[in-house]
Amino acid sequence: MFTQGYQTARLPPLTFGQGAINEVAKIAKKYGTLAVLVTGQRSFKSAHSLLNDLKKVGIRYTHVTISEEPSPRLIDQAVKQNQDAQMVIAVGGGAVIDAGKAISAMLPLQAPIKRFLEGVGDTKPPGLKVPYIACPTTAGTGAEVTKNAVISEVGVNGFKKSLRHDAYIPDAIVIDPSLAISCSAEVTAACGLDAFTQLLEAFVSTAANPFTDTFARSGLAAVTRSLRKACESPGNLEARSDMAWAAYASGVSLAHAGLGIVHGLASPIGSYYPIPHGVVCGTLLPAATATNVQWLADHDPSGVAIQKHAEVAKLFGHNYLDPIEASNALVGSLEKLKQDLSIPQLSDWSVGVEDRILDRTGLKNNPSILDRKAISNILIKAGAKGPH
Repeated sequence: MFTQGYQTARLPPLTFGQGAINEVAKIAKKYGTLAVLVTGQRSFKSAHSLLNDLKKVGIRYTHVTISEEPSPRLIDQAVKQNQDAQMVIAVGGGAVIDAGKAISAMLPLQAPIKRFLEGVGDTKPPGLKVPYIACPTTAGTGAEVTKNAVISEVGVNGFKKSLRHDAYIPDAIVIDPSLAISCSAEVTAACGLDAFTQLLEAFVSTAANPFTDTFARSGLAAVTRSLRKACESPGNLEARSDMAWAAYASGVSLAHAGLGIVHGLASPIGSYYPIPHGVVCGTLLPAATATNVQWLADHDPSGVAIQKHAEVAKLFGHNYLDPIEASNALVGSLEKLKQDLSIPQLSDWSVGVEDRILDRTGLKNNPSILDRKAISNILIKAGAKGPH
């Protein structure tokens, strides 16, 4: 029986389904007549019908293109060039959704975003923003339903930090699964494994609760049912809908229950290397799960976390009575999924077992207590080069 208290954040109105993109202009009309339209280079093609819809309802727009994870420089430039904007509409993947969120938040402030980033700036964001409509075109981060925007600066002194405030949750979410049909199998796989990782980490999190468990269970089932189908048959709208829902569910889950060791490692790795976030998650997932399961088997073999790992194993067809045996079988299935989807190893990006990564790795909400050696072993199992 669950006895620990919990709270839920506001969930914005959601419009979901094939053709949902056609509703964006109607939603935007109530916010004004001048918008910033944020898209990726690929997702701009998906937005062409939206451009006509905006024109029909009398909304003018300026266009900001995002080709990589948003940096402080990109956000500051977009804000400076769009000072009169009354709303932000973002159509694209996780980086685009985060960029739109950050632009929306910084427009009323007209100040450098670095000042407000966690662990980088010296000022707490006040929570002001212009209305923001988020329209994801990939199924991965769930950023459309979270209150933070991840801002990255890659390099020797790089960082990957959040602009965060409860008010930054989008005002409306529009999810049209058909927009993901043009995604390559490579992008679909990486994004899907990001969503799965978020769902699993939130499900076994020390802060999990009945609310997050409901979303996580639904999302995990959707991924195991449809990720391979979406990669193999890009036009399979049923599979795309499953994955779109899974990404949304992962965003709700992580926003309320937090994440674990995979994302604890992904943050510093992503700040030093230009490796796609979904690839980091996908390649770390089997090794991290194996390490968590081993620790739980040794320290809490009858606890909730090991039982939940066993529950996820059943989604892959492992119906063992012993939860530890089932959890170990889950690790094998995740490794096979990684191989089947051709997820690169960390060594393909020259990532090593480095002090600068280990020093910045977080374990908040992870179900196991891992020391530096255990975390290093996760990196090695995921293909990282030896310590240096």
